[in-house]
Amino acid sequence: MNNLYLIVEASGTRLAIPATDVTTVMICGTIVRAPQTPSFVAGLAAMRSDVITVVDPLAAIQGGPANISEDATLVAVSIEGHFYGLAVDDVIDAIEVEEAPGRTGVAMAKGWHAVSIGVIDFDGETILVIDTAKLVGSFEPAAA
Repeated sequence: MNNLYLIVEASGTRLAIPATDVTTVMICGTIVRAPQTPSFVAGLAAMRSDVITVVDPLAAIQGGPANISEDATLVAVSIEGHFYGLAVDDVIDAIEVEEAPGRTGVAMAKGWHAVSIGVIDFDGETILVIDTAKLVGSFEPAAA
């Protein structure tokens, strides 16, 4: 089975996102801070006619506040009917691999372990594949 992944770089760390999770890649516009959201959520932004929750993936994984500029590149994903924009420094490539992600066998920090699906090889580099639903899983959208 072939698997397609989007390779991105966020805060100097390369990550792989399953292409099936990706809705679009866009440049973020104005971010409006949303009250009572986790610190890794920068706020809300417009995505065409929808609202997207802007997330700092490294802050979500490692803990800490979001640090996102309004001209950041966002990888938009849809999870249970809600749109999230994962802020990245750069989109490196889209690649297809023959095998499903393999386990690392290496101990990872709790946050990384919680969002990991496994690893893939990209140009001789081992890249962590993240589960986008688990990445934003600690964020429960409040009813409007």
